[in-house]
Amino acid sequence: MRELCVSFEVNIIHPQNWDSGYGGQALKVAINFGFGPLGFNSLVAEIDPNNIRSAAILKRRSFVVAEHRKSDLLVNGISHDTDVYRLIV
Repeated sequence: MRELCVSFEVNIIHPQNWDSGYGGQALKVAINFGFGPLGFNSLVAEIDPNNIRSAAILKRRSFVVAEHRKSDLLVNGISHDTDVYRLIV
C-alpha cells in the first residue's frame, strides 16, 4: 500500500488563518493529487485529538479515525496524544 501523510501545520503556525478555508482547500488538493498523479491509495493525517478544526476538515473529506496514540508526541518536554486519520481509495 502506498500511503501519503498530509499536514495542517500552516494553520497552526498562523492563527490569523484559522477558519479561512485554507486547510480544507489544501486537503482537497492533496487528495486529488495524492490519489491521482501520484498514485497513492491511502492518505494519513496525524492531529492533536483536541484540534477540533482539523478533525472537522478531515471528517468532511471522509477521513476516519484509524488509531489513537497515547503520549506519541513530545513538545517542549510535554507528552501529547495523537489521533491518526486515514482515507483509503
